[in-house]
Amino acid sequence: MSDDLSEGFAAAVALHKALILAADDDATGTALCPERPATPQRWTPTFRLIPYQAVDPAGLGLGGTDSFHDIGDEALDRAIRQVVWVEGPVHVLVLADRLLTGAGVARLGSRIRGRIEGRLARLETAGELALCHAFIARPGQFVLPPYRDWRTAPGKTRQLDHVHDGELMLCLLHAVLAAEGIAVDDALNNGLHRIGFTRLTIHARQRLQAPLQALLDEGMLDNEDNRLHLGPEAFLRRIRSR
Repeated sequence: MSDDLSEGFAAAVALHKALILAADDDATGTALCPERPATPQRWTPTFRLIPYQAVDPAGLGLGGTDSFHDIGDEALDRAIRQVVWVEGPVHVLVLADRLLTGAGVARLGSRIRGRIEGRLARLETAGELALCHAFIARPGQFVLPPYRDWRTAPGKTRQLDHVHDGELMLCLLHAVLAAEGIAVDDALNNGLHRIGFTRLTIHARQRLQAPLQALLDEGMLDNEDNRLHLGPEAFLRRIRSR
């Protein structure tokens, strides 16, 4: 490839990268790619960092009863949906904390946890929610997760174990987008900083291994001599295969 062609190709790649990172929020997947399904079939990155938003437990409509078990199924389901729609993907312990605070209950006992898990199972069966290990989300949200700044999360919520792997994949991908060829440890550290966690502890390093491996397996990233580069899948739109 001649120098002129090489420079032109590099400029085109840089422009494509800039357009991806400054995506038009008014553009829809259908408009940009008519064959693209409304919900991606595989994990798909998002690019706008948004503040973590938490539900106000006082607005869940769970007060006014003497016991958590006196809350009707319909009222409890409505409160669960409200939390998940605002905070999903949300860890089950965060969800339980919102529900208990809204109901004025101090402790998550086994009976209360069983009641919550039972309602979650029914809502999942009805197709209203999606469950993945200890996390609950809106349908399709696990493969198209929000990219959130956890500095705005309530103190008890702001724990790395409360962040779903899909969001951790986002923070790592963005760390590599910002500094392609970055050392693995620097990517882990910078990724955490991007979403509001300041220390790459031993636990944090271990917690990030599965999301990092998922990005490598997906072809989003390549690891060359312990340095991370964008993989071939990094900027491809994921459409339904024929």
